Amino acid sequence: MATVRDSGWFRQADGVWARNFGVESIYYVTTAYVRLNGARFEVGTGDKGAPDAWQDYCASDGCLQEQEYKAKRRATAMAKRILKGFK
Repeated sequence: MATVRDSGWFRQADGVWARNFGVESIYYVTTAYVRLNGARFEVGTGDKGAPDAWQDYCASDGCLQEQEYKAKRRATAMAKRILKGFK
C-alpha cells in the first residue's frame, strides 16, 4: 500500500484529505476529497476548493487505515472519470 506522501494526497486544515488531478494549462482540473464524518467515510469531487457534494462511502469499523485507503481509491476513480469527459 502506498503511503499518503507517495500518492499525492494532502491534508487540508479542516481535516479533509484532497488530491488534485489534471494539468490546469492543458485541460480541466478536478480534486478528489475524503473525510471522516462521525463513524463513516465520505467522498466527493469538485474544482472550487471544496466538493460539489459529499457521498457516503463506507463505515470506519475494522481497520481505519484500510477503510481510509478504500475511500481514497473511490474518490480517485470518481475524479478520473470526470477528467475523461473533458479530454
